[in-house]
Amino acid sequence: MSEDELEKFILKAHEMLDVLSRVRGGAHDALVGVWVKCWIELNPHHMAFNPAPIARSRVADIMFLEPTDYDEEEPCIWGPVGAAEIENVKDKWFDKLESLREYVEKYRLRFALLCARVYTNSKEEVKAFEQLREKVVGVSRRTPNVKWILYRLDEYSWKEDWRAVAFEPDPNALVYFYRFIGGGEGLIIENGEVVFKSKAEKRGIESM
Repeated sequence: MSEDELEKFILKAHEMLDVLSRVRGGAHDALVGVWVKCWIELNPHHMAFNPAPIARSRVADIMFLEPTDYDEEEPCIWGPVGAAEIENVKDKWFDKLESLREYVEKYRLRFALLCARVYTNSKEEVKAFEQLREKVVGVSRRTPNVKWILYRLDEYSWKEDWRAVAFEPDPNALVYFYRFIGGGEGLIIENGEVVFKSKAEKRGIESM
């Protein structure tokens, strides 16, 4: 998979943000589903495992597959090219990075994706994500044949939500607001450098 194809993968992932902005709760399963959808829509011959086959003691959320052999121009064998971990909980981000390292070593993957959900009002989470980014940069220096995708999902306060939820039909029933996903940023990191960066917000998409 070329760098250009991975860039398209990130840009396609931005398209999922409108759907995710209307999903409440942890949404882990929804996130896994949209990443699989993005991968398969990227190329009609793509396939995926959910969850991924085991790597040592780890089971990642997704393994991405591409054709490796063809029979009369049609794919007949698929092989792993990437793996993904989707994590909403800050305290598990670094453990998920270790999981991806095991997948890279066992399956000789060409890319690894870590998607982290960050609450924008939490200085602790924002700082931890910056530390995670530096950690991924460091890991990329030690895995020269692997491209690392770090995708940050921005979670906003319930106070910014305008979609009220009522659990009873009574017009006088209480309504509730929840935190929601409102934007994201994708990075491709290779050999210790950020080689691609794209940010998606309500205002649109910006790329570097």
